[in-house]
Amino acid sequence: MAEKKYYWLKLPRNFFGKHYIKILRAKENGELLVLFYMWMLTEAIDHEGRLRYSEDIPYDEEMLAEASGFALHIVTQALQQFTKLQLVITESDGTLFMPKSIEMIGSESASAQRVREYRERKNSKEKKPETVENTESNDNVTKCNSDVQKSNIEKELEKELEKELEKENKKGGKRETAQSIFERLLPEYTISDVMADKLREWFKYKTERKDGYKEQGMKSLLKQVANKVSVYGDTAVCNLIDECMSNGWKGIIWDKLQSSSAYRNSGDRIGNRVKDVDGW
Repeated sequence: MAEKKYYWLKLPRNFFGKHYIKILRAKENGELLVLFYMWMLTEAIDHEGRLRYSEDIPYDEEMLAEASGFALHIVTQALQQFTKLQLVITESDGTLFMPKSIEMIGSESASAQRVREYRERKNSKEKKPETVENTESNDNVTKCNSDVQKSNIEKELEKELEKELEKENKKGGKRETAQSIFERLLPEYTISDVMADKLREWFKYKTERKDGYKEQGMKSLLKQVANKVSVYGDTAVCNLIDECMSNGWKGIIWDKLQSSSAYRNSGDRIGNRVKDVDGW
């Protein structure tokens, strides 16, 4: 019997400030469009961001209206807007894929939940202040022995839980993709929506080349991107990534930003000198 798995939806704190949500809310029936989008997110939560009625049957508009309880004209309008904003992509087999759901979906197996809850209880106990009372020495010895025994039991329990979690990961755990690592780490960095979308293109390009990033490499990349954007701006960094992809380069050649910037500065200096000459 497969172990139970728990899923949840993590809405970013600035969810209603996202440009695509603002666009939806500005439309006729905007609030209903956003609400329907959130319904779709919850329905796709345990299917890696994908929606189908069944393995053999994809959803159509009428089926979505019946399943969600929204009026058919709202569903029709919503899907048109979601497709235009690339919030929903219809795959070749009719599956509805929600690319932004990857960054919002969290999951945890029952084993992982037990380990986490155990650690939370343990940390909570360790933080509680202990009261020391003057007691008989033999009482202190008894208490000390009891604490040691309890500590040993807890250690054994934690070992068992860790083994159970490790076994679960080996048995059914999927390797985290560069895309999912990116979406998980993104909120920790100051990166605009435009830049984030360009990075998603970059990861798709890397995946097609059968290349990718592990967590440490992803952190390094995001730190570099944030730093370069602060110096050169979104447009320059996006253009550089486009150039790297069009040339089939394996990585992002950051030095080209500096050289292109130097070239522009040189052009500015030449332009200023021409103005000076014109003023003679």
